[in-house]
Amino acid sequence: MKKLRNKIFGLIFIILSSCLLIILSFFMIWEYQRNYNDIKKNLFRMNKKPIGNLSMPIDKERRFMDTTIYTILLKENKITDIISHTVDGSVDSSIYKEIEKIIKTNDKSKAYIGNLFYEKYSYGYIVNSYITLIDNTEVNNRLLGYLKQVIIIFILIEILFFIVTSKLSTWVTKPVVESFIKQKQFIADASHELKTPLSVIMASAEALENDTKNKKWLKNIQIEADKMNKLIKELLDLAKLDNIKKQYTNNNISKIIEKEILTLESLIYEKNIQLKYEIEPNIELTSSQDEIKQLMTILLDN
Repeated sequence: MKKLRNKIFGLIFIILSSCLLIILSFFMIWEYQRNYNDIKKNLFRMNKKPIGNLSMPIDKERRFMDTTIYTILLKENKITDIISHTVDGSVDSSIYKEIEKIIKTNDKSKAYIGNLFYEKYSYGYIVNSYITLIDNTEVNNRLLGYLKQVIIIFILIEILFFIVTSKLSTWVTKPVVESFIKQKQFIADASHELKTPLSVIMASAEALENDTKNKKWLKNIQIEADKMNKLIKELLDLAKLDNIKKQYTNNNISKIIEKEILTLESLIYEKNIQLKYEIEPNIELTSSQDEIKQLMTILLDN
């Protein structure tokens, strides 16, 4: 029952976790794409052309933007002027190194929006003309903040899912557990009820063995009673354990089958049936001797 509960728990937990992961991933993708499009739009506004086609002359007029944007004017790939489109008009000194890197690419027409989680700048570049440089710092911080929040939310909801799923799997398996407990109780009760009369039969058969000439039939009674005794023990074991590990050994199947046929000889005789059999001697098989006996008894009885 524990295995069944664990399987149900795992299935429900995986389904809920997958749904949560899809929703949070969709949110992050949507937020990333929104910021990406904002940067793309700003490049378009500054250059009056979409990304990948920045061939129109730039508007050199200083415009105030919501984000930090610089226009770097070039002549023979040398900086002639830097226009900061911010309220205070300040220029971050770190952009000079970034401008040098961009110029070294020497592409005729290039627009680049990097990974918005960690790359600091995006730009549009026309060789010997200008560079539009957008500072991604605010976007970096915003997206990383969202990512941290998403991770925290995921962990908290996963803990909630774990608790709910645990209770739900217990509730789902409760009827099965109750049915299994009743079945085990029935097996135990039936086994105990059978054990007493069987013990009397076995004891009586042993007592009669020395007082009768027809010992053959009494021997058969003892053998069959012994089988029933083993079956009852197995039923009692089944009531105690969810799984019973069988012990398999190397057995002479030929002898086992022959012995079972002889045991049922009286039953065959009473039904006026003639049974002919040919058994190849010394057939060896790794098996459970009791299970082989049970199988032969069922086949012969049918």
